[in-house]
Amino acid sequence: MWELHFSRCTKYPWSWDLPFILPRNGGGFEVWGPSRADFIGEADTADAAAAMAADHLPAGSRRVVVGNRDALAAAEESPDRHTTP
Repeated sequence: MWELHFSRCTKYPWSWDLPFILPRNGGGFEVWGPSRADFIGEADTADAAAAMAADHLPAGSRRVVVGNRDALAAAEESPDRHTTP
């Protein structure tokens, strides 16, 4: 697979709403997401690819939620949105 995916929760099933990074043939990286149809851009270094992915996080993204997508949904409905122990 050789892809770097991110999630807003720590357990399966993961959230699939964040950008991900793929190695480019011949060097460098491509940033996509959150869907495989959404091309964000190319980067020559891992640092630049990570920065590009961070720049495309969904509005209102917060800290990771301990648990799966259901825990994430519950945390997002919480009035204080406290998501870490």
